[in-house]
Amino acid sequence: MFGLGANTKKPKEPGSLMSLLSETSHLNSLENDTGFASPSSLFTDQPAETGKQEDIKPTSSAHGELPIPTSPPPVLSEAYASRAKELIELNRKVRSLGGVFEFDLPRIAVIGSQSSGKSSLVEAISGISVPRDSGTCTRCPMECHMTRDEDGTWSSIIHLVRTECDARETALSTTRTQFGPEITDKNDLELWIRRAQAAILSPHRKETDFYGMSAEVITHVLKEDFRTVSFSKDTIEVEVRDPELVPLTFVDLPGLIQFHENPQTILTVQDLVRSFIGGNKRSNTLILIVIPMSGKLDHLFSVSVADPCLSDDINNQEAMKFAKEFDTEGLRTIGVLTKPDLITSGAIGSQVEWRNTLEGRGRYPLKHGYYCVRLPDDAERELRHPRAKSHQLAHEFFTTTAPWDAFPNRKLFGIPNLVSNVSSLLVELIESNLPSLRKEVTRLLKNYQKEFSELPEPPRDEPLVLLMLLLNKYSAEVQSAVTGETHRDLSQRNRVTYSRFKAALWATGIEFKPYIQDQPQADADVIRTLETREGFDSTATPEWERVKTPAFTQKMDVKDVRKVIHESIAWELPGHVPFRATEVLVERITCKWSRPAVACFDSVFNNMWNMLEKLIARHFDKYDALRELVRDLTRNEFEAHKKDALDALKSLVENEQRPLYTQNYENFQTERDQWRKRFTEASSGGYKPFNEEHRTEYHDELNLMGDVRAYFNVAFKRFIDVVPLLIENRLDRTFATNLPARLIGSIRVDDPEKLADIMAEKAVVRERRKTLKEYITRLSEIQALIGQASDDHVKDVAFMEGVSARSPASPGQDTVHLAETLSIVDSIDMVSLPSEMEVKAPKVMGRGKRKSGRDRA
Repeated sequence: MFGLGANTKKPKEPGSLMSLLSETSHLNSLENDTGFASPSSLFTDQPAETGKQEDIKPTSSAHGELPIPTSPPPVLSEAYASRAKELIELNRKVRSLGGVFEFDLPRIAVIGSQSSGKSSLVEAISGISVPRDSGTCTRCPMECHMTRDEDGTWSSIIHLVRTECDARETALSTTRTQFGPEITDKNDLELWIRRAQAAILSPHRKETDFYGMSAEVITHVLKEDFRTVSFSKDTIEVEVRDPELVPLTFVDLPGLIQFHENPQTILTVQDLVRSFIGGNKRSNTLILIVIPMSGKLDHLFSVSVADPCLSDDINNQEAMKFAKEFDTEGLRTIGVLTKPDLITSGAIGSQVEWRNTLEGRGRYPLKHGYYCVRLPDDAERELRHPRAKSHQLAHEFFTTTAPWDAFPNRKLFGIPNLVSNVSSLLVELIESNLPSLRKEVTRLLKNYQKEFSELPEPPRDEPLVLLMLLLNKYSAEVQSAVTGETHRDLSQRNRVTYSRFKAALWATGIEFKPYIQDQPQADADVIRTLETREGFDSTATPEWERVKTPAFTQKMDVKDVRKVIHESIAWELPGHVPFRATEVLVERITCKWSRPAVACFDSVFNNMWNMLEKLIARHFDKYDALRELVRDLTRNEFEAHKKDALDALKSLVENEQRPLYTQNYENFQTERDQWRKRFTEASSGGYKPFNEEHRTEYHDELNLMGDVRAYFNVAFKRFIDVVPLLIENRLDRTFATNLPARLIGSIRVDDPEKLADIMAEKAVVRERRKTLKEYITRLSEIQALIGQASDDHVKDVAFMEGVSARSPASPGQDTVHLAETLSIVDSIDMVSLPSEMEVKAPKVMGRGKRKSGRDRA
């Protein structure tokens, strides 16, 4: 979290940054009128008196604690400059390595409107020139890393940082690539920044396409190429090494706008700015808000402004609204007032309002206060004044121009004061953030290593040997499944399927009624007698295979049967029933057998395929390409056997239609006699539809009913056995027998490259292992960097007075000194790494002996 420390104070320790600052603090009194300032007045409720140093105590807040710098000198000591450079470089490296982890790292974000003077401020701070165009010229974040060059030479290197995110804007991966060569001529940097921005906005083009483009060509390309994007969250990193620079890192964000021909553009810019200054991952981000001193001050802080002529005020009100939205109490916002020349000596009301703002008595007081800077105008930029000359012009302006010359506190004016104080604030924040950062890195490292250890081992056998082993094990399990040795649930599902087929086949039979259906008498007694004599399933059938006896779907009485006999007569002698009548009635049944037989076949096929898919997934889960290949080969082979078996099944159904035949004479004769007698005596249950004369008249019809019903029973019992046997043998078992030869014969094992591609492990596992290796390596490097920074200074870095733990201190409770905090955190052991990724912690370079684990605890 970001905030101020508790109201406690500890003495400076030798070697701390506080003491390093004190070594040169006497320079302030020597240069009290040069425009350099101490930020001490920025952390008190009242402005500091001119030239007076105050002992500043950190203040606790609900947002946590933020170290408060005290009097950073304009001329930095060598020790302070070295430590500051080291910490800012550490922060940059951690950000570069840990982009995907989204650590809440300290940074400075510069926000403002297009016309606020933000670009001029960036140039004044960094000493470089940035692209300038009408409208919005900054279309992606530009992160500027300023370091002091020890060799006295100027140079710059540009990197493009691209982040791939998911639909929820969570970072998945981050790439950082150098853009162009090292730049040694400061005058060339502006064009290279322009080229880098064009490359960021044109992700569909190669970065090298922009290396030789002029500014005019770039403008034309961005205007004419419809594939370019208007804005991007991807970042340009500009590393500037300059012998005159104070170590500092900041990110320049696109200017906020209130009016645009495309409303979506306004929202895009707002979302981009929000992503850099808001959210729980941005509590360590200092907001440097650029505010032009134009118009009436109350417009700047108003909730809404109706006058469209006050466009600057509206836009800057938008910037201040963002700052207040994400930093309600003003704990991490620093105001930079630009264009002071717009406030004339006669604008008394504006002078009072701006003075109150600068001195912390305005409508939106900030814990770190406001600065007022005078930036070069267009004419001065054309002259390309040296940095010292620009500072001199600003100093002369503030000391000779009303009302600024009458301000008692000279420490609130000028770029040197701003840079010096903000730099020291950032450096102290970086160091105070190290314990919590180290704890978070250790936590992530343990989590990722645990996940890495749980991944399946990568393949280690020879591809051909491994392939044969996998195919043999898969084929053997398929064979054992169809024979019922394993996966008995397959056999059980098929047996249930065959029982349902039996029921569906039974339902195709004809319910013969041995009387005339249109007679008025009810036939309930007759039907009841027939049903009780013909049970479908007996207790001999396994209970889990039993199905409810279905009703016949066809009904015929004696008149219907007589009609069939009449239509079948050809040249038979009198008294002979045509055999054709028997064929017609049997065909009315067997013509319906194809549908239940095919439905049974399809169900068994699906049962088998579902099991095969599970076996394929289990045996080849680690190998995407092999799994898909085996699946395709298995399906093709199974489909081929399906066609063959289905053709055989259709032939079997056709055989049941012609001719009518059975060698089961005994069973047929028994069934015929039984059913002839049943139909003849059906009326004996209390209802006699026929007298003896009528019974004699329908004698042939009743006998034909018995013959057909007897043959149906015999054929039914035969068919319900041969169909399952055909499916089991011609489909499942033949397929299982032929599968191994089909698989081995279809996979090219004589091509090493193709074999290697086939045996590549599952892509998601391979990619996750690769990602975790990268994560572990990066986190280990970050841990080593933090360990180096902490160990080198665990004894002799007491970073600031009153530095507290990251959580707010209770009233009266002593704050924890940074050296003590680092000692506690240092007791956390580094997680062990896989041998191929082991990163050894750097040796301790600090003075004195390290405490033992017991002492540290």
